[in-house]
Amino acid sequence: MRITNGSDPVFDKLVTGKDKYLFNLLYRIREDPGSFLATDDSTCIIARSNPNTPVWIWLKHPPVPPVRQEIAAYLSQCLAESSCVNISSCPA
Repeated sequence: MRITNGSDPVFDKLVTGKDKYLFNLLYRIREDPGSFLATDDSTCIIARSNPNTPVWIWLKHPPVPPVRQEIAAYLSQCLAESSCVNISSCPA
């Protein structure tokens, strides 16, 4: 995983078709100057506007173990920083 910015073409490369509509919030988040954005360039995008907002994760398919571990580490960090953070998921 690498930290990126909103002008990275990876968003348009990875998020296609109906996912562009379902995950349109990713496009809004990438415009925020202080947002956190990370990707593995092939299966995952993590986006967060700021520490007080939810983390959004787009997955092309289930991540491989190294990517899964990086996602888990980031979510653990978010949970440690804020007691108001909750995790929910919706399978595709």
